[in-house]
Amino acid sequence: MSDEMLACVQARPIVEPERLLVWALRAMAVGRGDCPCLLRAFSDACGRMGHPVLHAYFVLVRSIGVTSRRRLRVLYPGCPDTTFDERAIVGVVAAALEPMDQPDEVLLRMRLRFLVDGEPDPNTLFAARAVAQIFAASGHVLPLDAQRPHQCVDTATPLRVVH
Repeated sequence: MSDEMLACVQARPIVEPERLLVWALRAMAVGRGDCPCLLRAFSDACGRMGHPVLHAYFVLVRSIGVTSRRRLRVLYPGCPDTTFDERAIVGVVAAALEPMDQPDEVLLRMRLRFLVDGEPDPNTLFAARAVAQIFAASGHVLPLDAQRPHQCVDTATPLRVVH
């Protein structure tokens, strides 16, 4: 394997809240969104708001999956890499953190429009805001992709396509 190919399959750094959201997304994709370990991790991260934030994230992921314009790629749980779709869903939560003082939420709506077919549903917007607000209240920040260096992605075979 060439050095260029090895560089592409190396895991990209993930901040802990991002890792938690990717793990939850993958667990939901394989039908294990109710995993006690997942709830424990969310409770460790968000205290007594662990269960509500996990539920809100489930609503967000489900809503995006049902209304997506195409099939979403999700990797196996434990895979060190992330797909573009996984990062895009985490990016929705990051965007919901950014414009909390702006009523139009341009960035949040733009990121959701990229994933869903048509205008984002009010429930999807609400779920994204709820996850973001609980994460922010718990002291967690998700960086927008523009703030992080670009790295090669989508090199692994997806576990399942969520739709």
